[in-house]
Amino acid sequence: MAMQDIEQVLRQEIDAVRSGKLSRKAFIQQMVMVGISAPMAAQLLMHAGIAQAQQYKSAYTPSKRGGGGPLRVLWWQGPTLLNPHFATGTKDQEGSRIFYEPLAAWDTDGNLVPILAAEVPSTANKTVAPDGKWVIWKLKQGVRWHDGKPFTADDVVFTAAFAADPASAAVTISTYQDVKVTKIDNFTVRVENTRASPFWADPLVGTAGMIIPKHLFEPYIGRTGLATANFLNNPSRFVSKNMKYEFNPDKAAATLEAAGWKRGSDGVRTKDGKRLKFVFQTSINAPRQKTQQIVKQAAQKAGIDLELKSVTASVFFSSDVANPDTYTKFFCDVQMYTTTMTQPDPELFMNQFVSTNASSRANKWQGRNITRWVNAEYDATHKAAESEQDPIKRAALFIKMNDLAVSDYTVIPVVARPRVAGMSLKLNAPLSAWDNDLWMLRDWFREA
Repeated sequence: MAMQDIEQVLRQEIDAVRSGKLSRKAFIQQMVMVGISAPMAAQLLMHAGIAQAQQYKSAYTPSKRGGGGPLRVLWWQGPTLLNPHFATGTKDQEGSRIFYEPLAAWDTDGNLVPILAAEVPSTANKTVAPDGKWVIWKLKQGVRWHDGKPFTADDVVFTAAFAADPASAAVTISTYQDVKVTKIDNFTVRVENTRASPFWADPLVGTAGMIIPKHLFEPYIGRTGLATANFLNNPSRFVSKNMKYEFNPDKAAATLEAAGWKRGSDGVRTKDGKRLKFVFQTSINAPRQKTQQIVKQAAQKAGIDLELKSVTASVFFSSDVANPDTYTKFFCDVQMYTTTMTQPDPELFMNQFVSTNASSRANKWQGRNITRWVNAEYDATHKAAESEQDPIKRAALFIKMNDLAVSDYTVIPVVARPRVAGMSLKLNAPLSAWDNDLWMLRDWFREA
């Protein structure tokens, strides 16, 4: 059936609902049968100015919540986290829904039911633009979080910003990346789309719309790791001010083009018959796989074919001489991991680029110079730092080492990752930024 014929049939069906010849439920069932979801079918009717059917009404009548005893539910798999914007599957969405709710949700017939919203927006009450480019949500008043704090528009705006921020790595980012949510007053928000949207009820609705409390989540938002162009990031007297990076795939593409690397029909650049392809490996760890994807997307935009390889952490970081996938062998083009500095003096930390420490079969792949980089100037600088007594001159030597390694792209710093630890408010435990968390275990105690 041609597109115009499909459109004509849809209009006829919608007119039949408007005139009462076809029930709303029958229309939605027909749409579902041809592959249009119930929410989308309901949106078609709403967009045509046909009011929603009678909304879902709660049958809840007990006089006391919890009066029926504990509720037991059985799922095929237990939830692993309770942040709805990190929920990668149904089990985590279900678990999160016990604690968080959206502004509205879909009933079985595809009707929007207000949850934290006071009402469902519509063109009739002028809270939805005719083209769906903006929506105004009015919030329920008197709602409180579990700790007694009031639910307000600030929570809604915060949730949308949190999900849209690539640093959050939220699975709901696609819902929020092209919208802007602003506060009109304490109980009203405006959602603006970058384009006309017949299906405007995606942000803040359903499984992707669960609102999280700003006052509890905001203190933990942002990068635990700090973006840096330096390999040596602490103490401050050793930090170079000479290094900087620009994350710009377009400039990378221009540089490659100027160097004679031309895009093929598949978008990958070639030169002298050689494809621009690299293998990028790291251990299996959710943030690292997300980082790999970010780098891969940027590389693809520049015309680079980046093959991603993820290795089980117990293998990647093992000392198994026979296993080719350990990080000390570095049998690939690029690899990512975190290396920690366990003392406030960088001499040991920076010896991992000294040529005599190169990892090899002869030392059973235990050398700290995993890249097997050889630079005589670096070796001489490190040798000088080993005996330099003047603290200012010694700091300058380590800054030079950092600049040599980074400038030669032996190492590409991504983030400086501070140590993070969480503990009970009643636990008194002295921690050190330079040693293991259990360095002073003898002094740990729990307050009465």
